[in-house]
Amino acid sequence: MLENDRPLGFGLPMKREWSIASATVSRNPGTREARGKIILFGDDDIIPSPRLVEEHVIWHQKRPDPSVAVLGLVEWAPEVRPTPFMEWLAKDGVLFAYGHLRPGESADFRYFYSCNLSLKTAFVRENGMFDEDFKGYGFEDTELGYRLQKRGLRLVYNPAAVGYHHKFVSFADACRRASAVAAARRVFESKEAGQYLAGLEPSPQRPLLQRVKHLISKLLTPFLGVLVRPLLESYIPLPRFAYRKIHYHFFELNAERLVKHLSLNE
Repeated sequence: MLENDRPLGFGLPMKREWSIASATVSRNPGTREARGKIILFGDDDIIPSPRLVEEHVIWHQKRPDPSVAVLGLVEWAPEVRPTPFMEWLAKDGVLFAYGHLRPGESADFRYFYSCNLSLKTAFVRENGMFDEDFKGYGFEDTELGYRLQKRGLRLVYNPAAVGYHHKFVSFADACRRASAVAAARRVFESKEAGQYLAGLEPSPQRPLLQRVKHLISKLLTPFLGVLVRPLLESYIPLPRFAYRKIHYHFFELNAERLVKHLSLNE
């Protein structure tokens, strides 16, 4: 529901939207109604740094090609006192993977994070909007990024365009998030983007020794998770492999079960 349209204090128009639907349903009307040459997407819990908008604009001015989009950096707001687990989620986890990017580097559609991202308005209107098959949170931006990349999108990373994620995420919160995105994941897996990513996954055929190691890891990870879970809520850092193993057991396996459960109930 569109409520009002009024100028902000520094001369920019603001369109305020109230919606109980997904981000997809909210962002498409905003994209259609935008009057500027550049669209900047953000989330309601991302607080822009003083230079965020300026950095996006400058990078577009230096890169006027219609297909160029700019990805900004999202960091945890200092006042939420992020734990090492949260830092992993943002840099090398399922939330974001900024730790794999370098300033000015081109990124593929998997980094199409619509919580701090700007595009040329005409390009996104002409080449694809958010898919409204996504009724809830999750994967809608990755799916759009895939389609736009096929149409020539070039996503460049500008870490100086900083937005601060004003939210504390506990291990339990992360588990709930995995459950919340299960339906969206199922939609994503039915799309070409999801099928493409599935094709990139390594073959399940493993040498015998590797299969034994995988089985041992699968058996031990639940016990490891129980033992180290208190540490996940603490400020004691763990090795990255521990976060990955625990994440796979508690998030990925649970999400897979939920997707199968949704399929069985249709």
